[in-house]
This record gives sequence, structure tokens and C-alpha cells, in this order.
Amino acid sequence: MEHFSRAGGCSGLEERYDLSQDPWELHNLAGDPAQQERLSDFRALLGRWIMDSNDQGRYPEPMRMFDSDMKVYVERVARKNPGQATRIKENISLMKKWRIEGK
Repeated sequence: MEHFSRAGGCSGLEERYDLSQDPWELHNLAGDPAQQERLSDFRALLGRWIMDSNDQGRYPEPMRMFDSDMKVYVERVARKNPGQATRIKENISLMKKWRIEGK
């Protein structure tokens, strides 16, 4: 059985699929009690990788970054694709909300 697992970043949603039976990843097995031990193993592996690689994603972005650093990026995208810039602004608002909520 070929499996694929991933953690969902800010949302915290975990996913695990049996790719041999579910190649379109429609049936998330992460909630299956039979998968909990393996998911625990993956969490530990990810935690070690985060520390070993010094992944800065483990630290929340400072709120000022959303307004300062992202401004240049959004302005550049807006010149080429205003619709995409709008979606990026919406995502930034969501990330700010999650940051405030501690997610």
C-alpha cells in the first residue's frame, strides 16, 4: 500500500492517503484510528527535520512583515495581474487573522 502524508501548515490539518486505492486523494485517512501510530511517527520525523534544517517556518511571522515585506510583492503582482493581487491580499488578511488567533 503506497501512502502519502502531509501536514497542513497554518491550518494544522493532517492528511494521509492510500495512493494505490485513492490516487486523487479524496479520502483522508488521518482521522482513522488505525493510522494514528504512523501519523505520530511522521510528526516526530517532521519535528526533527524542522530542527535539523533550522526551518524558520516554526516561528510565526511578525505582524509588521505582512504589511511591509508583502507590500512590495503585492504591488509587483498587481501591475501584471490585479485579480491575483486581490487574492493575495485576501490570503494576507487570513494569515493576519490566524496569527492573532495563535494558529
